[in-house]
Amino acid sequence: MADRISRFRDEVLGLYSEVHLGALLEKITASIKAYMGSEEASIFLYDPEKEELTFETATGEKEKALKQIVLKKGQGVAGWIAAERQGVIINDCQRDARYAGMVDQKTLFQTRSLLGVPVQMEDRVLGVLEAVNKKRGKFSKDDLRVLQQMAGFLAIPLQNAVLFRAITRETLAKERLIELGKKISASTDIDGVLTALKEIICAEIQPLVACMHVSNEKKEYDLLANCSREKEEVECLGTTIGRVGSRFPLRAEGAVLGYLDIQSEKPISDEAASLFRGLAAFMAISLEKFRYIRQMLDKEKMERELQVARDIQQSFLLQQPQKFPGLDIAFLNIPSSKVGGDYYEIIPLNEREIIFSVNDVSGHGVPASLLMAIFRSNFVFHLRHDGDIASTISHLNRLIAETTDPNLYVTSFTAKLDCRTGILTYINAGHPLPLVVRGKELLPLEAGSTVVGMFADIEYPVSRFTMQPGDRLIMYTDGVIEAENEDGEEYSLARLSAAVTARRDLPAAAMQAALIEDLRNFCRRRDFSDDVTLMVVKYMGS
Repeated sequence: MADRISRFRDEVLGLYSEVHLGALLEKITASIKAYMGSEEASIFLYDPEKEELTFETATGEKEKALKQIVLKKGQGVAGWIAAERQGVIINDCQRDARYAGMVDQKTLFQTRSLLGVPVQMEDRVLGVLEAVNKKRGKFSKDDLRVLQQMAGFLAIPLQNAVLFRAITRETLAKERLIELGKKISASTDIDGVLTALKEIICAEIQPLVACMHVSNEKKEYDLLANCSREKEEVECLGTTIGRVGSRFPLRAEGAVLGYLDIQSEKPISDEAASLFRGLAAFMAISLEKFRYIRQMLDKEKMERELQVARDIQQSFLLQQPQKFPGLDIAFLNIPSSKVGGDYYEIIPLNEREIIFSVNDVSGHGVPASLLMAIFRSNFVFHLRHDGDIASTISHLNRLIAETTDPNLYVTSFTAKLDCRTGILTYINAGHPLPLVVRGKELLPLEAGSTVVGMFADIEYPVSRFTMQPGDRLIMYTDGVIEAENEDGEEYSLARLSAAVTARRDLPAAAMQAALIEDLRNFCRRRDFSDDVTLMVVKYMGS
């Protein structure tokens, strides 16, 4: 998937110079077919005033018939995508109520499967991309993510072409503006845009002054001197044409971003004024394009950094099954889309003593990931050094409290189990209550203290519990009991307790799998908004 996205990102730069809508849409549909492996591809453009979607392009022999179809917002799959602003995978269209059968009826075309996503610019829907009929197999979640990425990259050239079409319809010098607009649109930085703008203006008149003022930057670009300077914002709501000096507002989507200030020895002709109005409008589009590109690149950079953090975080976690005499152990971590979060550990100290620990770092993102790295390295080192959980947790508490932000802390349940005697010594530092299942009884381990890293001088008392053969210890993070369904209702400790009791006779792995399935059935989804960690330890005695 990453390779497909990378290849398309390299190709899409060529589309930024294409301002002719028809040619652009043909290239986009060809790309969709190639990258999605689909028989056909369609692009709908959305009219927010009419709340309608129109087939602007469709490949194949039914293109003419398809372009005559207009869908209302919410009608058909494309209308649903525009209304809900989310992608969809339909691998059997005939069984999906959202599919508008009139499309097949009018075209005598059989749509078997469909993948669609919205094209959005910030909070505005520009249109819908669809890949139709997967050639091999079914459309997958990876296909959906790739098409969503494609839609993100295509938002800028698509908006440019749509707005440029509107501009050229109102401009006298249409053909010339198209060619000049291509030069501007092909530029990948502001300097290239300004150079092209200067060439256009100087080819039309001999300017004494040619400046572009950008309001949000409070900056004026002097095109003739090839420099920029700070300048306070000057209001320019409409075009003003004087005998030797004129201003043309840089207007995009109803907002004025600045203006072009052009002065010459001779009055500006109506034809030149028409051209400059078009240029000003297109410059506004270019400014919006660069702003959006910066946002997109910043987001992509952040995603790359977060992915590195996720990979590092996952590398901390045990992956392979852990087997010890007299114990049956199962553990599972389901990471959320955010970087956090959960950390668990199983450390044999010697032939009879084993450490079990489940921890949850506050917050998300890179700071939480860094705190997890600090916590883990010190946790493992101190435990292997002296095996004492009290001194280890106390050391970590002082370290985090004295060296990190007050909003960063860790909840932790750390226990040492003597496999011969069944004695469990543990510290609960602000962590959700572990549960012990003994026959038909459910025994919460209620003793506890405050979180790690909040107050430097806190003492952490060690509690004791004696495990009996057949007991099962259930440890988890708050991502389990605080997971919500679509009604905003939490899974809760009460539901977890009931689920544990109902499955008390199962082996560790089977119990864990059944608990996660119960959680997913309650939430009615496969993924979660917070990390979910669950560890089950069955003690069978020495």
